[in-house]
Amino acid sequence: MLRALLALAAPGALLLLGTVACAPRGTSASGPPAVAAAQTSASCRECHAEIFQTWSGTDHALANRPVDPARDREAFAAHPRATAGGSDFALAWTESGPRLTELRAGEPSVTYTAQFILGAKPLWQPLIAAPGGRWQPTDLAYDVHRREWFNVFGEEHRRPGEWGHWTGRGMNWNSMCAPCHMTGYRKNYDPAADRYASTWIEHGVGCIQCHGAMPATHGDPRAPQPSTPPAPFHGDRQRMAEACATCHGRHEPLTENFTPGERYADHFRLTLPVDAGTFYPDGQQRDEDFNWTSVQLSRMGHAGVTCLDCHDPHTTRTILPAADNQLCLQCHAAPGRLLPGGVRAVPIDPSAHSRHQPGSAGNSCVACHMPTKNYMQRAPGTTTAGSRPIRS
Repeated sequence: MLRALLALAAPGALLLLGTVACAPRGTSASGPPAVAAAQTSASCRECHAEIFQTWSGTDHALANRPVDPARDREAFAAHPRATAGGSDFALAWTESGPRLTELRAGEPSVTYTAQFILGAKPLWQPLIAAPGGRWQPTDLAYDVHRREWFNVFGEEHRRPGEWGHWTGRGMNWNSMCAPCHMTGYRKNYDPAADRYASTWIEHGVGCIQCHGAMPATHGDPRAPQPSTPPAPFHGDRQRMAEACATCHGRHEPLTENFTPGERYADHFRLTLPVDAGTFYPDGQQRDEDFNWTSVQLSRMGHAGVTCLDCHDPHTTRTILPAADNQLCLQCHAAPGRLLPGGVRAVPIDPSAHSRHQPGSAGNSCVACHMPTKNYMQRAPGTTTAGSRPIRS
């Protein structure tokens, strides 16, 4: 499930709803390091204005956000009825925000008010408060390009009471979505009471989610500076890529306290291609585009190439265009770039290699080596990364 933050509120201004609350600035021993006062992404803007500006409209920044009339009114006001895949909602925009009335044949209708939005583009889902501190994204999602509602499960016609229905545990935001859509998120699940008291520092994927919390004196030249330098993280591209993997890897979490700069494998058990429910026999992914497994198993990964060699994490765009092969040729143009692992990339002439004319689909490196499929019906994502996995 997945991708939203428009307005970056200070922690004390975050909306409190039910048992969901803003995280305290210093969390428990199992949480991240104590955060400097008001250390949201907005507090980084003073010194990093240009980076903040490029980040603020990205899918990372908008991975989760409060409802915003400027962005969301049309989706509800212009579509009084949304019906797809067995779900049927009457929609309206009211003074208190978006209203969704679920219509079920032979049963009383149920009306909800959405407080938050999950995701940005190409689709987003309203988040509905539910008993036990839960939040649930509806199975009806809004396509921001086509400006229409559709069902993320196609024509499966999931029914109330089923694990995978939008009201069920399989669609629970607290456990399924929030860890990768929020900053400083803690699930805080009480199994005895079967309740959540989830906390967070800010909506969306903000600065400290990837960079880690800064010391309380960060940016203050008058404050005493630490006697020892920070842990070797910034500039260590492998460690930075492992911070990406916490959300871009298919895995089983082993802990809840990963901090950027720590080793991914100390906190997660990576899912391997032997899992037939997640991977096709050739190593491509069946479900969701979490690419860390294929990066780790690829020749590029073994040569020391990381996410940051192709992607700008602040804009979330590739550092060079992929469509005309510039991205791949930064390493594979003759004579082949010397990679961090000490090996030289294989020099490739795309036309000779593909036997297709420049500019054609057949000449595109990514068309063959990083094929895409639609997840959630309308969200295209790659099924491999770093070329195909290495085979014995």
